[in-house]
Amino acid sequence: MRNPDKDHQTFVETCDQFRKYLEEIATLKKKGTPEAKALICEKKAEASLLFVLLRKLNRLEKLRVKQARALLFSMKSTVDSKHLQLQNLLYEVLHLQKEVTKCLNFKSLDETIELVPLPEFLRDAPESLKKAAKDQDDPHQLQKARLEWELQQRRQLSEKLKETHEEKDKVAKDIEKQQQNLEELGPLLRKILDATKPVEACLGVKMQETKTQHELCYLLPQPLFYLYVQADAYQQASDPNLIVNIVGDEDEARRLKGSKGPTEANEDEDSDSEQELDNEKGKRRKRGHRAVDRGEERRKRLCSKHPLNVTLTICLKDGSKLELQFSYLLNLCVVCVKCTVHVAQQITGLFARELVSAEKILCSLYPGDLGLESPNFANHYQLQNVGLGQFSELIPQLGTPYLWAQKIAGLDFISHDRISGSSSTQQARIEVSRASVPNTIVSLHQRFKACLALCKQVQSLESRVVPPIPSLQNLVPNKINSQVNELKPLTWADYRSNKSTQWLTEQHQVDEFDSFYRLVIARGPARAVALIALKNTYPESPPLFTLEIIWKGNFTAMDSNSVRDIEKEINVHYKELIVGQNCIETLLLAQVTRLLYCFDVYLEATSESDEDKTLFPREKVFIQSTRGRTRALPLKYSEFGGGMFTQR
Repeated sequence: MRNPDKDHQTFVETCDQFRKYLEEIATLKKKGTPEAKALICEKKAEASLLFVLLRKLNRLEKLRVKQARALLFSMKSTVDSKHLQLQNLLYEVLHLQKEVTKCLNFKSLDETIELVPLPEFLRDAPESLKKAAKDQDDPHQLQKARLEWELQQRRQLSEKLKETHEEKDKVAKDIEKQQQNLEELGPLLRKILDATKPVEACLGVKMQETKTQHELCYLLPQPLFYLYVQADAYQQASDPNLIVNIVGDEDEARRLKGSKGPTEANEDEDSDSEQELDNEKGKRRKRGHRAVDRGEERRKRLCSKHPLNVTLTICLKDGSKLELQFSYLLNLCVVCVKCTVHVAQQITGLFARELVSAEKILCSLYPGDLGLESPNFANHYQLQNVGLGQFSELIPQLGTPYLWAQKIAGLDFISHDRISGSSSTQQARIEVSRASVPNTIVSLHQRFKACLALCKQVQSLESRVVPPIPSLQNLVPNKINSQVNELKPLTWADYRSNKSTQWLTEQHQVDEFDSFYRLVIARGPARAVALIALKNTYPESPPLFTLEIIWKGNFTAMDSNSVRDIEKEINVHYKELIVGQNCIETLLLAQVTRLLYCFDVYLEATSESDEDKTLFPREKVFIQSTRGRTRALPLKYSEFGGGMFTQR
């Protein structure tokens, strides 16, 4: 083995000699004589030999460095091995210390038993146990005797409990027998009631009820009369679950029918107003209070209702009822409706209850029909003349003047205005009512059913439960790791201000009359926030999802290709989830289920580090994590091959 120091010395000397040769060659070149050129050639040859020596020394140095690194690696491996052994020994020492501490702190189970007090034991225990416990200096023998006495007493109490249970079962059997007798009595009573129906028919009880309703219908104003006649005919022909009734003050209706109509009342009112204006200068102070009372009376008269109302009750199979009360404003000449909802099943969710409110069920039954303004354009000026504001301020008192409510009552303000201009005395037409009643009742029935279905689904999400959907068993994976963490409602202002929903609001895909929720799903430390917009036209318009993913402190917004792919999978390809006739009851839950497993795929496909793969092990089957320039995720599930995910 060569000595490195000697090689270093040789390297230094060789470099000095090489530098010297270069200086001599430079000097000879300056002379430019033939002798100098000969010497330059000699010097170049000698310098070339020195350069060969330098390459040899450099090669030897590299070999020494390689050997030193190999030796260093060997020593580091030895040190790591020793350090690992030390850690194992320290762990064993810590484990032994814990075991020793556990043994020292061990408490026997008899210490947790509540024993009979010692004086009571010495008083009531048998002599055999007292003799064993006389030597109270030995606490072990005393404890054994007390435990034996406790065991004997508990056995006695167990026997008494068994006897008591037997007596209880005997009494329960007697009660069950009597209950069975009562249940057998029920059908007998029902048979007796059925047997009395012919007698009731002979007495004309039901006929009298129908006759009363028919007599009342002639007291109705023309729009409500058409509504009652067409709704009753539809009930008899197509919908036996529809209940049509006339309610209100019959005596007041008869008095109103015998008196002058609303048009004459309006003329008298106008003449009174003109007379008041003529005498206003001379009598303002004397009639100040009377003018105020007169103005209030005019406002009440303008907003007066007909004393009879028509109620339509739509009944569902589960017992839920939607009661609609239609009233007619005599001077404003519009039909208003008030709604009452009776849900058969109790609604336990705090946020789901608003989905079955009257506003959500009736609003936008037809496109653009919000019911905020009166369809009769003359009402604006009529209200302005008596000092009232917009019609929307009177809705809590009078009801909502939806366009569909006007049409089923035979009023068609839009087509009438196109033909003959606006009028405050719009005449109802039977053909308009006949054409509108069937479709409107079917739409109300479907809307009520859809709102109840949405309410149940939101209530389930509110309790953080996504129940399995049998019809989608082959369309979703068997195992989903992500879970619903939170569901809260959102206001229109909060939803509109979020960046991920601005494109929906700009394109008018959602409006302030929809319902908005914030759904948070989680898997481990990763979170996904979905903003859900529920349209009033559900399920024709599916729920719209916008997604934001929060992971490792990073915020993945909607401009991410992965997030857009997940939103597209939920919002665009939702028709794949519509299986059978129960899509109305499961569409929202199906979309949330798809969101959950798409979030699983996102986390498993984008996990690159070892830590991420440990948190989100790859359980879903897919061939490629990403594909194409957009790095599309495998979000489409197929049951082929036992269930696998592919890109669309």
